[in-house]
Amino acid sequence: MALPALAAEQGEVRRRVAVLEHRANVQRLARLAERLAATLEKTAAFVVIDPEEARRRMSDISAEVANCAGNTVCISRLGAELHADEVLLVGVSQLGDVVLALERIDVAHHSMGPRLAETLPADQGTR
Repeated sequence: MALPALAAEQGEVRRRVAVLEHRANVQRLARLAERLAATLEKTAAFVVIDPEEARRRMSDISAEVANCAGNTVCISRLGAELHADEVLLVGVSQLGDVVLALERIDVAHHSMGPRLAETLPADQGTR
């Protein structure tokens, strides 16, 4: 049985995770946050608020994320407005190479949890 189905079947309260994206004029890795959210929804025991749902709830969410400039407290406030327990912030930028950063932010504690950053060579086929 799939993990999310098992959690729901056992009556567990599942954490709500908003997947948000900050993209600095990069066309590569299009729809990465959407794809990551879809994968989490299928494989993790979370209620996932994908980027489309976040935009439906807050039409200016992309601008708000950009205005936060990575500030954990600011991103936490956005997560609270989306009624999320955590935010998974997907950052994509390019200074020659493409830089991908994933940050897990606890909304209630305004704190950053695990973080992953990877650099992908500019000539690598990243779509």
